[in-house]
Amino acid sequence: MRRLLYLLLILLCSCANEVDILNPAPTVPVVYGLLSPEDSVHRVLVTRLFVADGNIDSIARLPDSLYFKNAEVFLELRTPKGYVIDRNKMEPIQIEDKEDGLFLTRPNTVFECRPFPSLAATYSSEIDYTITVSIPDLKISALARSRIPSIPGLGLPASLYGRNKINLYDYQNNKITIGHQRNEYTEFQLVFRFSEYRWDEWVDAEFVYRIKLAPGPEIDHRLLPGGGGGEPPHIELDAPFLYNLVANRIKDDPQVSTRKFYNIELRIINADHDFWDYTWSFEYLTDFNEVNYSNVTNGYGLLSTYRVLAYPPYGLSWQSLDSLCRGTVTRHLNFKIW
Repeated sequence: MRRLLYLLLILLCSCANEVDILNPAPTVPVVYGLLSPEDSVHRVLVTRLFVADGNIDSIARLPDSLYFKNAEVFLELRTPKGYVIDRNKMEPIQIEDKEDGLFLTRPNTVFECRPFPSLAATYSSEIDYTITVSIPDLKISALARSRIPSIPGLGLPASLYGRNKINLYDYQNNKITIGHQRNEYTEFQLVFRFSEYRWDEWVDAEFVYRIKLAPGPEIDHRLLPGGGGGEPPHIELDAPFLYNLVANRIKDDPQVSTRKFYNIELRIINADHDFWDYTWSFEYLTDFNEVNYSNVTNGYGLLSTYRVLAYPPYGLSWQSLDSLCRGTVTRHLNFKIW
């Protein structure tokens, strides 16, 4: 979840410092929000499309070039047919300054509201988050909708239920199945945490192994990572898989004399279809395609929803840890068993 939030912050900063010059063009709202039902607070960025006539540098430094004066923003829960279940008004607040760029760094305004207590009773139903933006003095408005994805989950083997350590040599009981709804984007993450002793101090480190499953009308599991033979997507969390993964992800570093293992965390993230379409549009963006994906009606930007399930961190069994430290695949990384 933290990485997804970091991704949103990067997108917000980059979008806040880009220039769209349209001539002629009306000013319209630009909306960015990445929401989760598990959030303690919801925040969205609402700015205006930048249209300049004259000295761009000086005009971009004016607050009115980036923000609407009297924006009215609401977050709603709606059914797929558009019926409003609940509604919260979002209030403007000031957050930390933006990075230096074309536009002013301060004020940095976002809209904020509390989550919906009523959402807990509607988890089993299809529900949308809806952002409505109204600018009364300019008589313009915009709307963005995002379907709340299903609750993510992994099919864990019996050896991991109620346990706090993984035995990588339990080859008969090491398959982890990745739950995936075909109309949603799903990302499986294996986080490997460790520490390195460099420059006379211990420095925490980690790497993340990901499997990304795109939404689509039909899924051929044979073409997905770990999905051979028509099986649902999965990984085999065994000794060959993990030790080779560690050896490939952690590089030799003459500044590091010793390493120690901390834990392994398993996470699964579900996001709506629009999140996949938006990130996919950036990956395949070319010089001939300057229009990024947007799901905002009468505006630009993205409203997307995600859910995260993180399992308690696992240690390694004594045999598995011993092989990490002394085995032929990873012993050059100098992991210590203490």
